Amino acid sequence: MEPASTQLSRPLPRLVQQGTTSYSSVCNIRLSRSCMHLWTNFAEDVCAMLQNLNLTGMVSVNDGLDGEVYYVGNELGLTGRFLNSLRFSDYHAANLEQPVFPDVVIVNDDVDGCNLRAVGEIKTFWTFHLHRITVSSPDHLKVLLEAPIGQVVAYMRASSLRYGFLSTYYATVFIRRMDNYRFDLSPPILWNATQPSVRECFFALGFYTIQNCTFLEQEPLNVGVRPLPLTTFPAMSISITSNGSEPRVAASGQSFVTPMTIFLGSDSKATRILEATSFISGRPPNKAVLHAVYQNYDVVLKFWPEQDFEYYMTELDVYLRLESITPPDGLPYFARLVCYGDIICSSLLPKGYAIVMTKLRGEPFSDMLWRRIGPHGRFEMTVQLREAIGILRSLSLWNRDASKRNVLYDMPTGGVALVDFEQME
Repeated sequence: MEPASTQLSRPLPRLVQQGTTSYSSVCNIRLSRSCMHLWTNFAEDVCAMLQNLNLTGMVSVNDGLDGEVYYVGNELGLTGRFLNSLRFSDYHAANLEQPVFPDVVIVNDDVDGCNLRAVGEIKTFWTFHLHRITVSSPDHLKVLLEAPIGQVVAYMRASSLRYGFLSTYYATVFIRRMDNYRFDLSPPILWNATQPSVRECFFALGFYTIQNCTFLEQEPLNVGVRPLPLTTFPAMSISITSNGSEPRVAASGQSFVTPMTIFLGSDSKATRILEATSFISGRPPNKAVLHAVYQNYDVVLKFWPEQDFEYYMTELDVYLRLESITPPDGLPYFARLVCYGDIICSSLLPKGYAIVMTKLRGEPFSDMLWRRIGPHGRFEMTVQLREAIGILRSLSLWNRDASKRNVLYDMPTGGVALVDFEQME
């Protein structure tokens, strides 16, 4: 036996990944990062609450006194270890009225059975690096929270709950709903943290749910649909006027509006102007890829219509992850992200979304090209492809529809590049 305060303050047992799971579970539900806010003074409030409670009562020892190392290989095993170390329930034990399936739940044991108080989602720590991302991170990192936090929020909304959490075991973020469109997120609490520890944070969360665990929406919401901000470059000031002939645009790099002009932006406001020059593949109103000019640079613009929003978000997520590890002199094998957002105005493209990236040299890979480059060229190409795929794997990315069209090969230099990431997981 040991005092409750001693057990709560103890870090979690160390885990070691040993298995084959190489990518995180995927959810199509997203929460706009504009709805995410910092849960200020979270750690201080937890510590203050614990100081006001009597935790001297004796409880059974929950961990090995000499510590332990536990091996996990997939999300199911990690979830089981999470439940064992922190004493939670699985969703089958709660009286769920909605067909939702959170990984773990917090319940209270009433005479009527187990009533749901909070819900949680578990992601594997070797495929999703939650400890590196906070609600205060730059947008190109914060966007990586949209899908996993959106999954937890979907569970919270289905059961009208105020509290939830997202955890990789090695890092845990606690979520509190304050308003229809406001969700407060704590900083990531690490597995070995003290003052407060992860156990102390969950103890406090349980206490908060006793005080008030429900949140009733006053109107139907869609917290996942929003225009994406453009954060790669500073916004330019744009005004369109007419002198009786052709409209003029007050912006650098573009003097006149033409049938090939594309206005890109967010919130119905144009912040980027591009001039399309030719189609590479596809045609509107369907997905299309175009050559374009932006600020006097040749770029490539990839367009998705409104119904293909998920494909757009998947590819954008890949480029944002690549940008997070790209050194100043660039990353080999991949185009650089220039900007992205909504199609605000264009006679060429309908409503939809676009990603603008740097132009890569090369031609699509084919069997004929494979024969042309000879044995040495094949060897060099294979080495480069392995390195490029290794970069994607390091970001927990896997292409479930890989094919020759994803590879560009530049014959003069022997360089390889990977493109088209809308089927990534």
